[in-house]
Amino acid sequence: MMPMKVSVLLSLLLFNFTIVAAPQVQINDLVEVVDHDRTTLQKQVYNLGDMTAFVRTEVREVEYDKIGQEHNRSAVDGVRENGLHISPARMIIPSGSFQVSRALYVGPRDKERYFRVRFSPTLPKDEDRFGLNKDEANDYHKKLGRSGFQLLSGYGVLYIIKPVKGVYNTIITNDGGFINILNGGNSSIRLQGFSECKKNGGDCGLSQDIFITPGITKNMPKKPGHIYSFYLVENDDSVKKTVIE
Repeated sequence: MMPMKVSVLLSLLLFNFTIVAAPQVQINDLVEVVDHDRTTLQKQVYNLGDMTAFVRTEVREVEYDKIGQEHNRSAVDGVRENGLHISPARMIIPSGSFQVSRALYVGPRDKERYFRVRFSPTLPKDEDRFGLNKDEANDYHKKLGRSGFQLLSGYGVLYIIKPVKGVYNTIITNDGGFINILNGGNSSIRLQGFSECKKNGGDCGLSQDIFITPGITKNMPKKPGHIYSFYLVENDDSVKKTVIE
């Protein structure tokens, strides 16, 4: 039987050999809000990996039905007519660096609109408009390898485009084992820092930000002996709310 120390050492060596070079795309917030009096927004896209990232941008307009289910329209590479324009459509991000993505909304603002923007690292080809020739693209493929290709993953960001005339009418009820929050207005609201803690202090779960689109009711389950708190954000107004069960 192999000694334990030797077995552990071999496991560590095998683990090190399985580490592969690859780009690693990261972003901060997964939801961005373009206020009613703004048309532009900038977002940083990071590459925390150890290889250059070739990132392609994809834009989809999103609609929500009466029960909050999301429905996507056809995707457009980089730009959508009368909608959200994301530039550049392609980014080359060196290892340990970042690029700035710029959003410009040029569509109507009679109602709130939503767009999914995805930043996806890809294997470049000589015809992909990344500026690489065939030999350079093949060299990148070889360095990345099959294992590195399997590690490529992107992120999707929801862009909320606020209407010019926002109406806010949030109704909060506390019954039936749930905190029921209805957005009765025409613009999304935000539950900032929603947290759950035990009454006797401490032992709080991770806080989260929750967006509720117009016409949707969010039902948050309650537990006996717990305190729920959050800031209700309606446009520029922020009010702290606390529910004790």
